[in-house]
Amino acid sequence: MDAQFRVGDTIAVSQKIQEAKRERVVTFKGKLIKSRGKDENRMITVRSFIDGVYVDRIYPINLPTITEIKLVEKPKKVVRKAKLLKLPTK
Repeated sequence: MDAQFRVGDTIAVSQKIQEAKRERVVTFKGKLIKSRGKDENRMITVRSFIDGVYVDRIYPINLPTITEIKLVEKPKKVVRKAKLLKLPTK
């Protein structure tokens, strides 16, 4: 996985889910609010606004069920924080 994304970027994480006998891919799209670790020990936290509630998901980068991490959009302004704990409400 490429580490071409930074805190503040909007990313889409695709993950394989096993349900009974079939397998499907679920995509979680949101803002990258936290990144920690280096190389194969890196973990990212993605926050999305779903049905009026913020939902956070923590992903280890080297998780075998993750099929791809895609950069959706860069922020318009430079983010100078290591962690985005407060996001504006919609």
